[in-house]
Amino acid sequence: MKTSRKKLLEQIEIADQRYFREMEAKEKELQARKELQKYAGQLEDMVDERTKELRETQSKLIETEKRTLEHRITGGFAHEMRNALAGAQLEFKTTLNYKEQGRPSAEILKESATTLLKNISVLHEKHNIPREEIATLVLPQLKTIAEISDHLAGVHADVSHDLDRGLSITTQIRDYAKMSEIKPGEVTVDIGALLRSYRDRYSQDFERIGITYTVEGLESAVIKADETHINSIFSNLVLNAKDALEEVETERSKEIRVAVEMKEDDTGSFLLITVADNGPGIPEENLNEIFEPFYSTKPTTGTGLGLGVVRRLVQLYGGKIEVESVAGEGSRFLIMLPGTGSVLKSSPNEGNDK
Repeated sequence: MKTSRKKLLEQIEIADQRYFREMEAKEKELQARKELQKYAGQLEDMVDERTKELRETQSKLIETEKRTLEHRITGGFAHEMRNALAGAQLEFKTTLNYKEQGRPSAEILKESATTLLKNISVLHEKHNIPREEIATLVLPQLKTIAEISDHLAGVHADVSHDLDRGLSITTQIRDYAKMSEIKPGEVTVDIGALLRSYRDRYSQDFERIGITYTVEGLESAVIKADETHINSIFSNLVLNAKDALEEVETERSKEIRVAVEMKEDDTGSFLLITVADNGPGIPEENLNEIFEPFYSTKPTTGTGLGLGVVRRLVQLYGGKIEVESVAGEGSRFLIMLPGTGSVLKSSPNEGNDK
């Protein structure tokens, strides 16, 4: 009896040991699975991060190739067109300065016709030529000459204006093609002061159109840059807003609202400058195109390079630009630039500039 009990206890002990070994093995297996899942998660994160980096690199390569091709085409086009237009303008100026007399040929033609008419009147008095014959044989031709000279004067003015505009456009295209060569500036630029200076600089246009221009937020917002670059960014945006408001007829007040703020995110602090208007807005289908070169909502007066230049300059200083717009309600451009200098809060009254 005692022997049977002893064997039973031994079997129970063996079973307990086996159970604990199995539990220990399962625990190790579970721990291994957890470690494997953790590693798999880390690996998945690494793959996602690497994929993101590859996509960003690919996007940058595509953008670089696009810009290289774009600059090659635009630079070559601008060079050839400028040569052609400059030659045409030089030839055309000979008609605007006939035989270097300092006067247009059309004006001299009209003056010659008037002088001819006076000389015929003298001949009439001297040789008693009947007035009826003069009126029939000479005056219609002199009238035609005078009308042609007026027509030529108008054509000359229009062609001269178009040639000047053509040369201006080719200059802008050439400058755009050279943007890959420009370097960031290193002087102190106060964006707040610059934005407020537009109140006086564009006051006549603002008053003529009935625009209220306000700047709110930071009184001083300093970065290291080239003032020409920063002015090009914000003058383009403000003048685009002005043009948009000029084209719309509305009973509500016309406003351009600028705000300068200091923000922070995971990468650090940055300046957020918004330029908003309550004009006609931008159709949703066009929002992805407005920063592309040669896209313009003003085909008769614009080159479509303004916002393309703005984006390139913002990127030159490590920033980003975005646009929000609702058709019929207005547009809002957001520019994010790394801030490197002092910033001071403005008082409520200092932010309202008209």
